[in-house]
Amino acid sequence: MRRAFTYLLSIIAMIFFSYITTYYQEYASMIFLGYFVLMMAIMMIAAGKSASKVLKDINYIQESEKILEVSSETVRKLKEKDYLVFEEEKTQYLASLLTLIPMILIMAIFLIKWIRDALLQSVRSIVVGFVPDEQLATFASWLMFYSLFFLIAQGSYLFTRIYFKMKKITPLTVASTYTIREKGLIIDNRLPLKFPLRNAKISINTKRKFVEIELRGVPSPSMPTQQTSRIRLYASNPKEIYKILKDKITELSEQSG
Repeated sequence: MRRAFTYLLSIIAMIFFSYITTYYQEYASMIFLGYFVLMMAIMMIAAGKSASKVLKDINYIQESEKILEVSSETVRKLKEKDYLVFEEEKTQYLASLLTLIPMILIMAIFLIKWIRDALLQSVRSIVVGFVPDEQLATFASWLMFYSLFFLIAQGSYLFTRIYFKMKKITPLTVASTYTIREKGLIIDNRLPLKFPLRNAKISINTKRKFVEIELRGVPSPSMPTQQTSRIRLYASNPKEIYKILKDKITELSEQSG
């Protein structure tokens, strides 16, 4: 339902901004910036939890008693000793960078006037063959133009999902700091995970000093849409973290390394 609603909002936004740009073409760059900001807001809403929901969950967890907190300094030192993590993150970073290329392309098309004009003229030359009215043809041209942004953004998202699936990569979030409380886990002071954690798996790697939780329906920075992702918690004593968390997870599948 939420996805259908965001698609509807996107279509309405494209029609509205196309209409505005048709009559105020001299302000096309400024109008597009407004459209870009609006589309980013819609995509962020579609991606997962709203900021208010996150803050609500953080406050809910912080009301409970603190069990354990691991500082960023501790995580940094342990991560520096784990040489394999850099290889794990490299493929994920590459996928993230690839998703930026279409966004850079679309920004260049809209904000660099000569590129925008050349593309718009090409679109218009096609449209006028089907729409004889000049004003309507201009509107249709801008509508196709704005649709391009939406299609590229969706294509970038699909490409990333396919890439991760082909490479058999489960998105990984390495917590730089985290706090475990009676009611939940707070990652980097911005990602709250309320207990009990459902549809989750927990594993421990004592050699590399971390506990890892695999969750369904939690976004990660590289894949902001809700899907299966991994949360890695480095700790000087990973067995202690594992002992605390294993009773907070339902449908537990234990692994060790």
